[in-house]
Amino acid sequence: MAENESMLVLAPILHLPPVNKKQMLPYAHLSYLNLLKEIYDEVPLDELCEDDLVEEEKVAGKKIADKIIDWLGMCGENSSQSVLTVYPYSRAITDYVRDLKRILKTVYERKVEKQRQEAEKQKRLAVLKEIDPPLADAKKYLTPEEMQLFLGSIPGAIDAYLDRDKKAEGYHPGIWLITSKTFDYRYLVLIIKERKEKERREKQAQINHDQYIDRLSAAIEKFRAELGKSKKPKFVHPPELVKYEPDNWCELELLTNQQIQKWAESKIFERLPETLTNLTKWKLNWQLQVIPNAEYEVFDNTPCLTWYFDTHILVTASLELKKCVIREHHPYYTADVQGEGEKLGVLYLEHLEWLTPGTFTTPIALLSLLAKGDLEAPGITVTEHGYLFTTFAIQGFEEEVEIYDGFRKYIKDISKDKPLAEALLAKGLIDEDTAKFVEKKAALPLPQLLGGGQPFSDDSDVMSALEGMGYKNGDIDEAMGNAPLSPEMSLEEKVETVLKFLDSNSL
Repeated sequence: MAENESMLVLAPILHLPPVNKKQMLPYAHLSYLNLLKEIYDEVPLDELCEDDLVEEEKVAGKKIADKIIDWLGMCGENSSQSVLTVYPYSRAITDYVRDLKRILKTVYERKVEKQRQEAEKQKRLAVLKEIDPPLADAKKYLTPEEMQLFLGSIPGAIDAYLDRDKKAEGYHPGIWLITSKTFDYRYLVLIIKERKEKERREKQAQINHDQYIDRLSAAIEKFRAELGKSKKPKFVHPPELVKYEPDNWCELELLTNQQIQKWAESKIFERLPETLTNLTKWKLNWQLQVIPNAEYEVFDNTPCLTWYFDTHILVTASLELKKCVIREHHPYYTADVQGEGEKLGVLYLEHLEWLTPGTFTTPIALLSLLAKGDLEAPGITVTEHGYLFTTFAIQGFEEEVEIYDGFRKYIKDISKDKPLAEALLAKGLIDEDTAKFVEKKAALPLPQLLGGGQPFSDDSDVMSALEGMGYKNGDIDEAMGNAPLSPEMSLEEKVETVLKFLDSNSL
């Protein structure tokens, strides 16, 4: 019931027009409003519509509405009716409104009950679907009398499922069936299973040697057809890496032939139909490709890339039937199967990816030098150069770095037309974040050496390290101006000293 300053708007199902209270006698308007409030207090009219009423209720409601409309007509300010005729608590109008309320209340209660019954029906139907009684099997394996008993037992099974202890069901699935309500249902389901199994055993007993051979032949042809449709996969990574021999970039523990063969045979058994497992032999061939990838790390205050390797293997298995006689023993017959040595086809096995043990680390400054085709620069010196590898002494590095010839040539070749970071990213050797580090760190100088051989870093290294930790340039400059830095300090000592001033400034 929506009311504004002068109009009273009623629910459509009442079939009563809006009433302008300014055009009604005040006491009549108040009386009408109070009577209508009784309906709204007891019946949620917004939840009802015309379709909820039966025909008799629609006719009765319309008659009552017409009478109320007539009464409203007598309640206008200019009405010639006497005060007594439109007395606010006139029995006639009170009865009209309350009769209308009784009809609508009956309709609402009927609708609520109907909704409740429908919800209960849907709930039981959902349970029926969940317990899934074997109706089709029951019709096939039960006598008419047993079928009637089975159908009559299903409601009890539904009740038992609804009343089940869900906690106990979690520990013992199906325990809800062990109740008196499900005795007939449980017994007849067991009868159905036993008779179905008996029929299966009887049919199995009729299978003979020729039928077994037919099924085996069909399995062979089907498997051969599947093999004929398969295409040889390609390596995901570009083959150009092969000529640079990435498996020789460092000492890697590659898979042995025995490991590859064992893995391949396990995959073959997974793909072979069970009927062909003992009838098939194979010849294996494989291709192996080592794929490098790098991660950013800092060693001895020097930005570096550490290289890791995956081994990708593609195995080709040529399958054929053995020349043999195999005796198959079944519960109800024995069949002799003779293989003729026929070729079945080629099975291509999926790639095997293996994080191969073996890594090596290269300073980014050295990579930048190799990308240019150079071998020496300030801070980088060749200590040994041969056909297979080159050894470098790197300023600030405790140990010498050994670079294999294939790796050195690969870095040079991929960097001909692109900057180092972009080239490594394009070849899939590093991710985007690592590429940003490489691009940023490639231009930094190597740590300098003091007279005693101790490495230290200049202020640009300190600035870069603090920027990487999320500090702003202005804050870093101010803190570095106040911090007591000296050339004898290492990069780590300088950063720790400046951090104290940064942290104190933020307080």
